[in-house]
Amino acid sequence: MSKKQELVRGAAAPMSMILLYSRDYFQEHGYAPTLREIGDHTGLESTASVKYYMDKLYDEGMIESEHRGFPRAFRISQKGLLSLTP
Repeated sequence: MSKKQELVRGAAAPMSMILLYSRDYFQEHGYAPTLREIGDHTGLESTASVKYYMDKLYDEGMIESEHRGFPRAFRISQKGLLSLTP
């Protein structure tokens, strides 16, 4: 397995946790969680690491926003929701 494949494989778990938490948060509150709330829930220790994985989710089309980078301004895309269903 190449180093790139290992990194992608390793990134899948935090990205999935972020999507699951965000979906549940949306259902409960009606709006997106903050980076700090995501980090607290997923165990990611810094907002920079949360932002890193959020950027990957944006790049893969799993989340979207008209105001990328603004707090609570993202939503889970249809592609992201489909990835959460078994």
